[in-house]
Amino acid sequence: MDDVDAPCSLGCGGLTYCSQLNSRPTTLFRSCTAQADLEAHLAVAEQKGSGVLIISGMELPLKNSSQCPIDIWKSVACALHVKPCTAKGHSSLLCAEECARLVSSCVEWSRAPASLNARALCARLTPPDANAPCVPLHQFMSPSTEAPLLSAKEVVTSPCSGSPCTPPQTCVINRNCLHGGSCPRYYCVDGCPLGDSSSQIVPVGSWVRVPMQSSIRKACFKICRCGLKGLMDCQPLPCVELENCQLHDREVKQGEKYYMECNACACRGGERVCARRACGRAALPCYCPPHHLPVRAKHTMYPNACLAKCAGASDGELEFGASSVCAGAGCGRRHVCMPKPNVCLSRLQTACPQYHCVSTVNCNAQSGQPVCDTDGHSHTTPCHLVMSGRKFAYWGNCLHGCSAAGPVCGVNGVSYISECAAWAEYVSVDYAGPCLAVGPISDLMEPKCALIDRINCPPLKKPNCLGFTAPGACCPKCGGALRILYSKKQIDRALYGTNISASVINLNNILRALERHVKIAECALRGYLTIEMEIFVTVETMLENPTDLQLNVCILEAEKIADMINRESVLITSDLGLSSLAYALTVHTYPTQGASTVSLSIAAFIASLSIYVLR
Repeated sequence: MDDVDAPCSLGCGGLTYCSQLNSRPTTLFRSCTAQADLEAHLAVAEQKGSGVLIISGMELPLKNSSQCPIDIWKSVACALHVKPCTAKGHSSLLCAEECARLVSSCVEWSRAPASLNARALCARLTPPDANAPCVPLHQFMSPSTEAPLLSAKEVVTSPCSGSPCTPPQTCVINRNCLHGGSCPRYYCVDGCPLGDSSSQIVPVGSWVRVPMQSSIRKACFKICRCGLKGLMDCQPLPCVELENCQLHDREVKQGEKYYMECNACACRGGERVCARRACGRAALPCYCPPHHLPVRAKHTMYPNACLAKCAGASDGELEFGASSVCAGAGCGRRHVCMPKPNVCLSRLQTACPQYHCVSTVNCNAQSGQPVCDTDGHSHTTPCHLVMSGRKFAYWGNCLHGCSAAGPVCGVNGVSYISECAAWAEYVSVDYAGPCLAVGPISDLMEPKCALIDRINCPPLKKPNCLGFTAPGACCPKCGGALRILYSKKQIDRALYGTNISASVINLNNILRALERHVKIAECALRGYLTIEMEIFVTVETMLENPTDLQLNVCILEAEKIADMINRESVLITSDLGLSSLAYALTVHTYPTQGASTVSLSIAAFIASLSIYVLR
């Protein structure tokens, strides 16, 4: 419940009583608010007057200040009210050893109720599992040792911290306002709570998964749409048997993570959700060649036909070349076709439209769906853009802080007219110019296609940063990175067990939902469906010349999301699209030897080509 009522967020500041918790931009806190600061102060003030401290509803008689200094209880009160979180597990419970030491030395047990002892008290304040993550109190008993922010250029901000919106509204960071101006840093959008007593608010239009009566071996849910009057259009899903997974030599328990050779797997309701990597070397799936000759199959663009077939496409589904999806759209009279890429995550999703037919009749009466033109002007509807005679660039309001020059190659192997157009689809840019090659698959942070003359990788935002080279991409980048495995059966169950639209669960909606969990305004979440059929998600800084701190907080945000997925936080599982995410692996690393150079060795490149020829 704590994870829903007060999710852990990076950084804390502005506290007056619990001031030792200030200036910790890389530490997670659950309740860094003025109210929590006041409650901690009142708790200690009451204890000083009565000699009794109330914790978890229990009255504890304390020893005098000479035996137990008041600063100790100040630290305890601040930790219990402001609630630092552990990086793994997001626990706000105290470590058992520290709790036992404190209460044994500071509580006057001779005056305590006979039924109360140190073990019973600490059982309420510490994790039940001795190996579970916990908050080490001694780290929060003195002022922060983290380097202070020296200027406005070093700042990291969380505009939505402190819940600035009025329920039932939810706060959405406006990352388009990062570069100054009079624009708002956040928006308050209408939403609805997930149940009568839930404080979790989801935006209007979201599809959510709400638990129904379940058992130990069976999970039952219904899915609902958040409307202006609350949850509506609710439909029950077929219950899922929480079965274990059968391997050839053993049984894997429901929810367990494991490996099959080099591939990570998770057991979800009897389904084995596994990665599909070729083990042993940095090869492409099915040992396909690294040529970039794009084809479309069903609703997905692939860098070449071999990779499309490896993903399950048949010969009859292949459409060669990056032809316009509007070529055979057949929009009606007084309608204009506008491309609208849509990445569906299951091949059973037969309806996955890649375009939108825009009516040119009565633009002012049409619902708002902003678009940006190639001149950098936003239009409230696509109809207005068409009637203005301008050229379509991408969906959404025009973005700031990105380049309108192009073309550029996205890390997903798709060419875009500009960096802004790539960002509008949550895609990070690999290099300038059209896509020319497919990078080999590995978790090494190094340039992968550097010997192709026309590919010039941009410099890293900071030398030797923690970062990644995306699967199939060519160039290394700074930031946090996750490989996410997802359950196709879970998506199919939701789509075919109900009558919701097949486009409800798609990559764009999943990335948008994940982005809401990135609380630092200077960090942007991006992602794409890899040629290995995994979702590769990155959290990168939006700043041109970031400090170490500004790079580090984005990596911590990526790790926070991975932890939420892996422990099946209700913040993840309550969203219909995110509930299909089964396993997240963090893959950011430091540059390998030679990664900072301009190119790979010629010998290594020739060796890799010979492998492809032999295969």
